[in-house]
Amino acid sequence: MKDDKDVEIKTRKVGLEADAETIHIRGLDAVTGKAEVIEALEEKIGSLKGKMYRLGDLRESVMGTQAVTLTINKDDANKISEDREIRVGLVNCSMERRIPMTRCLKCWAFDHLAVECDGPDRTKTCFRCGNEGHAAKDCTNEEGCPICKKPGHKAGTGKCGAFRRTLSTARKNKCCSKCVKPGHATKECNETGVQQPIH
Repeated sequence: MKDDKDVEIKTRKVGLEADAETIHIRGLDAVTGKAEVIEALEEKIGSLKGKMYRLGDLRESVMGTQAVTLTINKDDANKISEDREIRVGLVNCSMERRIPMTRCLKCWAFDHLAVECDGPDRTKTCFRCGNEGHAAKDCTNEEGCPICKKPGHKAGTGKCGAFRRTLSTARKNKCCSKCVKPGHATKECNETGVQQPIH
């Protein structure tokens, strides 16, 4: 097993977001590092060298575990999520594809696009605290959400009530994350050549 400090991890920005899928990997052991996640991914799809992908930072999750978010092209996402779990180190971790949702880049709401927006302009607002005058990377304030007007979380995270309501609606409206088409649930999808994601 490789040690994180001995591995040069190249995390690349995905070039074509329209052709990319986001997968959440959960249940990682508390001592797992990025190098182990990359090894597990490469066991499923081969070398990541030369591929466009983004592997987020590992973050604390429930019951002392960790989670990480991967963005990668659809073909590789299908191969990775084919078995619905991935073995990272000694642990079988669960995977879930992100459900695509509309989000306004102007006001950050989840029910429209920026071209249709008549809400407040938050393009110069700090994404961490919800205040103006500085960038999120320079922010030392407590996290705050301007969407639900509550402290303790950033907009669009799992702690955000507005985000959770929108996600629940997307799931109820049967938005398939296998073919990314509305009108049917993932388990009802008849598309061929695409592997079944997890929800």
